[in-house]
Amino acid sequence: MDKLAPLEIHGIIIDSRKWKVFVDNVEIPVTSYQFRLLHLLASNAGRILTRQQIIEHIHGPDHEVKEHTVNVEILSLRRRLGDHGHLIHTKRGVGYYFQG
Repeated sequence: MDKLAPLEIHGIIIDSRKWKVFVDNVEIPVTSYQFRLLHLLASNAGRILTRQQIIEHIHGPDHEVKEHTVNVEILSLRRRLGDHGHLIHTKRGVGYYFQG
């Protein structure tokens, strides 16, 4: 399977070749951080990822980023996804997951 093939899940298309996100076939603007965050969550749908796992995946293990940054980006990403924002769930005290 092509690792760069668009990831399609619940009406959301994440195109890794073009770094674009489409919701119901309409492109939505996202930052590069939000793109990587959405791709990570969607490609691990149903699996809870801790804030630290998210930070390490996006920034690398040696990069210092506050966990609050993840919270802020999740909130912003949910807003950008509109009606599809509910697909990103919070596991209180643990992390986040994309509805599988």
